[in-house]
Amino acid sequence: MKKSARNRIIIWSIVSVVLTAVLVLGILNVNKLGTISLNPINISEITNVNVDEFTTGEAEIDKDTVKSLYIEWVSGDVNVVYGESDKIVLTEESSSTSEDDKMCWNVDDNGKLRVYSSKKSKTFIGLFNNDVSKTLTVTVPKDMKFDDFDISSASADVNVEFVNANKVIIGTASGDIEVRGINSKNVDISNVSGKSEVFCQQVDTIEMEAVSGEIIVDGNYSKLSTESISGKSKISAEADNVDINSESVSGEINISLIESISGFTAEYESVSGSFECDFAGKNRDDKFIYGNGMAEIDVETVSGNISVESYSATK
Repeated sequence: MKKSARNRIIIWSIVSVVLTAVLVLGILNVNKLGTISLNPINISEITNVNVDEFTTGEAEIDKDTVKSLYIEWVSGDVNVVYGESDKIVLTEESSSTSEDDKMCWNVDDNGKLRVYSSKKSKTFIGLFNNDVSKTLTVTVPKDMKFDDFDISSASADVNVEFVNANKVIIGTASGDIEVRGINSKNVDISNVSGKSEVFCQQVDTIEMEAVSGEIIVDGNYSKLSTESISGKSKISAEADNVDINSESVSGEINISLIESISGFTAEYESVSGSFECDFAGKNRDDKFIYGNGMAEIDVETVSGNISVESYSATK
């Protein structure tokens, strides 16, 4: 372990305060011009985007003109689903018929498709934005691969059927995240007070963070890092040589490994928490070794139990 769990009590306490401040700033998102938006902070997107040049309403967009996707949505739902056509289709459901409440979108010269909940949700003067709750559905061609795939929401639930992209970033302040399939080199999932559930079809590196929210991750990935405060982490892994690093304050960590795994080394440290393992191995000085010890597991908790369980390939 790089740091003792006792030291992390102090560190995580500070982090809790910082993350709370980040949440407030993320909700207000004060940009360089002093205008305010109800979207979680994405540093790359705090730019002087001129939404007056955006198109309002639903659309069908030629996939060949798009390389990356960026969505900002205030409340409701964001759904990304497969489609049979060669178009990217944007549709929304809303109780409002006002033009001001309609979504807006634009494809820039670099092939970046930006979709905002509405023009007024992106830039406005004032402390509150009563943007209506709406459902956005993005239908993507089955063979579509993005350079970057980025969804940011305040209180909207994010549901992704499948995504193929070099880099995936999904963040919410108080909405749930569910991604059923990811093919990507790098994945970053962050959630303040909602549940995050992710299934990796093929991922190199995935990072997940949560404050007062549950983390669930499964599938085929090489390297995983999770950090949570006041939330349970439930981790399953398919790869035989996986690398898992998981940290939690006031939340248990449960790791499930396939029963046929050739071996793993689990280094663990906990304040006011226990360690349990289904596998028969050697346990000494906060280090558990099973089989050839190839897979690497590094776990730390403050007031949270740690468990390593086995599952069959037919689960």
